[in-house]
Amino acid sequence: MLIKTCVPASGKRVIQEYIFSLLQTCKTETNIVQIHSQIVLNGLSHKNNIITKLLSFYAAFGKIQHAHKLFIKINNPKTTVWNYMIRGYASSNTPWKSVQYYNQMVLTESEPDGFTYSFLLSACVRGGLVKEGEQVHAVVLAKGYCSDVFVNTNLINFYADRGGVDEARYVFDDMTQRSVVSWNSILAGYVRCGDFDAAMKVFDEMPLRNVVSWTTMIAGCAQNGKCVQALSFFGQMRRARVELDQVALVAALSACAELGDLKLGRWIHWIIMLMHLHCILVRILLDTHVSKILKLRLFRKAHEENCKQAELEKKKTGKEAEMEKAKGINLKKEECKR
Repeated sequence: MLIKTCVPASGKRVIQEYIFSLLQTCKTETNIVQIHSQIVLNGLSHKNNIITKLLSFYAAFGKIQHAHKLFIKINNPKTTVWNYMIRGYASSNTPWKSVQYYNQMVLTESEPDGFTYSFLLSACVRGGLVKEGEQVHAVVLAKGYCSDVFVNTNLINFYADRGGVDEARYVFDDMTQRSVVSWNSILAGYVRCGDFDAAMKVFDEMPLRNVVSWTTMIAGCAQNGKCVQALSFFGQMRRARVELDQVALVAALSACAELGDLKLGRWIHWIIMLMHLHCILVRILLDTHVSKILKLRLFRKAHEENCKQAELEKKKTGKEAEMEKAKGINLKKEECKR
């Protein structure tokens, strides 16, 4: 439980350690606001270790303005603190501010590291900062971070995102070490530009696949009209016993709706209900799928009714023909009698 009153100076160290332990286990935005109030109440706003930790949580929760207010209170922020801010702005609606923070950072004694450049590249992707991203690549090469897996993976994302999959492939091929995230990045690059032959080759060559690898192929195929292939990958994913996530289920359901696969669509619908996935997109697709099912049922009903009507018409026509024939025979008989 949080302490609600200020404590004597003799207990400050105990309170400081206690609040820091709370920060270590903080999980929600509400918790961080409560802890912040205790930091102010107990006069700990000047403690860099506590403020830095608090700042990291605000940045992670997207409360970048709160993080900025704390940042300006820190004397001589270390590289880690700069990285918190650069990363926070990279995920915000103003990603170009990451570049501004980096420019300020290089004027201080703090030395950028691999995380700094990785977060900067993420900001360039989010903000469409092509020129700045290319400049970061040049600095990465000059500073010797070209063997950093994290940095290279973000370089792949940067080039692939703006359609430069060839440049992304060059970075990928030049990597001495690759993570599954690196493989997923180049895979997504090929899918994004619609080169499914290259994507399939990468997918087959992957030494390790995770749920992102599968969902990239399933969603990519579904979104590009390759619904049969999407459901094929979905089936392979299930057989590989990879845990199904929301992306895979939504993409597969979309493919089912397009192909009219009622059996699989109902099964996916059941799984979604079981997993309590009630996001707007899922509900829209469920409505779409149900709509497709209703249309198919109406079509079948109309088809059956048309068939029945055709049979009736055929029988009616047959009977009328027989009646006409019988009528003709009777007329001939009457003529003969005359």
